[in-house]
Amino acid sequence: MYYTFEVGKNLYVYPGAGLAVHFLNSSVEGPGNYDADESDTEIALMILGGFQFPIANRWRGQTELQLDFGDAEQTNVQIDFIYDLGK
Repeated sequence: MYYTFEVGKNLYVYPGAGLAVHFLNSSVEGPGNYDADESDTEIALMILGGFQFPIANRWRGQTELQLDFGDAEQTNVQIDFIYDLGK
């Protein structure tokens, strides 16, 4: 969930937060008959923020930074192109 705030002409920023679910899996093959598999599921707190801007008639761009805090910490940077179907 996020809320947008207009900071300039057609430029919106937004903060957000939520829960992230991480599905982890690792596999190791060693010499001889040594094989090891492990999988786990982690839930982490996620905070994010970004901005949206118009590109063309029905297209918008969005850039977002997402930080996940938990056993599986990660940082994610996204660049999205959004097409508005409802206009």
